[in-house]
Formats: sequence, structure tokens, C-alpha cells
Amino acid sequence: MQFKFIAVVLGTITAVSLAVPMQVHAAELKVARTFHFGFWQPVARINPHQPLQVEVINQTHIPLQYGLTTDSAKTLLPGNVAEMSYISLPTDVLIYPSQQEASLRYHVTKVGNTTIVKVRQLASDTPGDGSLAINRTGAIYIY
Repeated sequence: MQFKFIAVVLGTITAVSLAVPMQVHAAELKVARTFHFGFWQPVARINPHQPLQVEVINQTHIPLQYGLTTDSAKTLLPGNVAEMSYISLPTDVLIYPSQQEASLRYHVTKVGNTTIVKVRQLASDTPGDGSLAINRTGAIYIY
């Protein structure tokens, strides 16, 4: 009786341990619609055939400089929002501290064809984000 009980318990444990990895593996096969094979993945995508806007939100406590690489930089004070319109692709958006050294982190989302960049300051000396690149196909990368 004791042998039969141990055999049932071991059989159940074995069956469960074989079933669980199969379920986890099946869940890992789902790929995002925006995924393209390669090392560097975009943080978002916009439609390159529609007008593009970029909105920068300064969530730091320091003034930032921002602008396209084709324009002169403008100042964005803490807590303020700046909008850039009529942007042609490909383009690079630079966002960096005005006077002092600081590490920045970008959080990029999109609403329609507007790219929203929330900028916050990191509490470390580690180099942070420095530019946003939007290529001809609408893929958005952070560098």
C-alpha cells in the first residue's frame, strides 16, 4: 500500500513537471507585431506616410536643451512640455541637460502619430539616453 502511494505521488510530480515547461515554452512563442529580427529593437513605430509630431515632457528638476539635429536647440524648463511638428524622416531628436551634467532616461509612447517622450533624471553617474532616432520606416530608437 505504501509503495503504491509513493508511486502515485512520484508519477503525479513527474507529470506536472513535464507539463509546466511545455506551457511556459508555448507562451514564449508569442511575438509582438512590431518585432523585426535583429539585435536592436525599436521602442515604438509611427506611420511614416502621415504627419509626425514629437512631444517632449521635462519631468526633471533641471532645464533641458532639445531640438532636431537640423535646427538650433531650444530650452525646455522643468515641468514644461514642448511640441515639434512638420518633421520629415529620417530625423534625430536631441534632448540633453542645459548646463550641468546629468543622466537622463527617456520613456517613449505614441498616440496616433505623435511620439511622446517623457524625460526624467537618473540618480547616478551612469550615461543615460541622449537622442531619439526615427528612421524612414517609422521605427523609433533611443541612443
